[in-house]
Amino acid sequence: MEKTKDYPLLKSGEYKVEKVVNLNFFDLSGEKAKTKGSSCKSYAAELQISTVNSDAQIYTMWGATGSRQTEDWRHYSDVAKARKEFESIIKSKIRKGYKEIDVAQRAYGSEEAKKITKSVVLKNADSVIQSASNLHTETQRLITTLMGSTQNFITTTLNCPLGILSAEHIQNGRNILLKAKDIVKSKGGKSSKEIENLTNDFYTLIPHNLGQGSRGKLEHLLLDDVNKILQKEDDLDTLLDAKALGASLTSSSVDDQYKSLNTDFEFVDKKSDLFKWLISMVRDTRASNHKQLGDIILLNAWSVKRNNEFDAFLNTSEKIAKEYGKQIVPDVLNKLVKNRLDVNKEHNTLYEKANVLPLFHGSRTCNLSSIFQLGLRVRPANVQLTGSAFGDSLYFASQSSKSANYTSINRSYWSKGSDDKAYLFLADAALGKQKIAGGQQQYNENTIKPHHSVWAQGGKSGVINDEFMLYNTRQHSFRYLLEFTCK
Repeated sequence: MEKTKDYPLLKSGEYKVEKVVNLNFFDLSGEKAKTKGSSCKSYAAELQISTVNSDAQIYTMWGATGSRQTEDWRHYSDVAKARKEFESIIKSKIRKGYKEIDVAQRAYGSEEAKKITKSVVLKNADSVIQSASNLHTETQRLITTLMGSTQNFITTTLNCPLGILSAEHIQNGRNILLKAKDIVKSKGGKSSKEIENLTNDFYTLIPHNLGQGSRGKLEHLLLDDVNKILQKEDDLDTLLDAKALGASLTSSSVDDQYKSLNTDFEFVDKKSDLFKWLISMVRDTRASNHKQLGDIILLNAWSVKRNNEFDAFLNTSEKIAKEYGKQIVPDVLNKLVKNRLDVNKEHNTLYEKANVLPLFHGSRTCNLSSIFQLGLRVRPANVQLTGSAFGDSLYFASQSSKSANYTSINRSYWSKGSDDKAYLFLADAALGKQKIAGGQQQYNENTIKPHHSVWAQGGKSGVINDEFMLYNTRQHSFRYLLEFTCK
C-alpha cells in the first residue's frame, strides 16, 4: 500500500472526487479498540482523480470524533491502483469496527466532497437577521427564539461532527434505541453485554462530539435506562422534524419563519383578566414535590391557533359529548375551570359534556418550532421522558410544575435543562370517559375502548402526580403558549 504523505499531489481544481466515505467508531469499554478507556474516533476518505492526467490520490482525515483531524494523502500515477487501495482501506476499517455514516451534508473533507449532498439538508447560519415586520414585537422575539433554539440544537448537539445525517441514517439510529428500550424494559438492562453492544452501535452510527475525553470514562452514555434512551430518541426526532422546517430555520425574514409554523400567535395583554387567569393556572397548580423548581413565574403568554387543529378538536369533542355527557374536574383545577374566561357559552356546554379540561404539556424549547408546524403526534419515540409508562400517547398534566420538568428550564428534573426561561403549552383536552389506570400499562386507542382517555391518578396509579393520556391527536387543541422562569 502506498505510503502516506503530509502534502497533496493534486490541488483543488485539478481533480474530481470519485468516491467519498465517512466512517465512525465507538467503543465504550475499550475492549475492541484495545485501549484503557472509551474510544470515539472518525475516519473520512476521498478518492480524488486528476482531471488533467492519469494521476490520483487518496485523501484521508482521522482522529477523535469532533476534534481537530489529522490529514494525509497517498499519491498514485495509476488510477486503477488507487481505486483498489481505496476499497482496501475502507474494508480494513470496517473489519476493525468502523461503520459507514450516511451524511447528507459533510463537515469534513475537501470543498469538492462537501458539494456532494443529498436533497434534504439544512443550512448553517450564525444568526437570523431581523427584517421589517408587522408582527407584535414580543411575537417577533418569540419566533426568533423558537427557531433559533432548534437551529442551535442541530448545529451544536446532534448536527453530527461529520456533517448533517440523512433521514434514513437517523431512522437506523432510532431502531437501535428501540431495541435497547425493549431489553431494558424486559430485563432491566443493567451492565448487560447486549446493552453495551447496542450502546457502541448507536454512538458509532450516530456520531457525537464527546470532546477530548474520547479515551476517558464514558459510562454515563450506557443505554441502560429508559429515560436515557428516550432522551436520545427525542434528540433524533428533533433532527427529523427540523428537516421539515428546512430553510425557514435560517430565513432572514421573521415573517417567513412565522408563516412556516402554520400557527396564529396573539400576544396576551398583561393587564387583561385572561393573563391574570393564566397566572393563576401556573401558580395555583404547582405540586409540593417539585420544590426544586422554586416559584414558577409567568413572564408572557400568547394565545395560539394551529392550522385547523381547533376545528378538528371541536368535531371530535362533539362525538365524545354524545357518548359521555359529563365533566369530572380534579380538585387542583376545580376553581380554575369555574373561573375560566375564554370559553363562550356554546363551547362551555360542549366542554362539560365532552369532559374538556385545560391541561399542561411541556417540551424542550428546541422542539417547539416543529410541534407548531407538525403538531403533537402519537409515535413510538414520544417527546416525553416518562418512559411511555402508559403507552405511546400524548401526555398532559393538571399541574404546571409537572410539565415544567420536561421543559428547558434550568431546574427541570427530567429534561435537565439549562435555560433561564422556558415554555409551557396550555391545551384543551377532550378526556371524555376516562379509564383509571391501576398501574403502568401499555395502552392504546383500541385497548381503552369504550373509554376515550387514560387518567393515571397521583398516589394511586403508580405515579406521584396526575397524568392524562390521549391516544387520538384530535382530542386536543393548543390554546396558549406560556413563557416562564423559575426563582
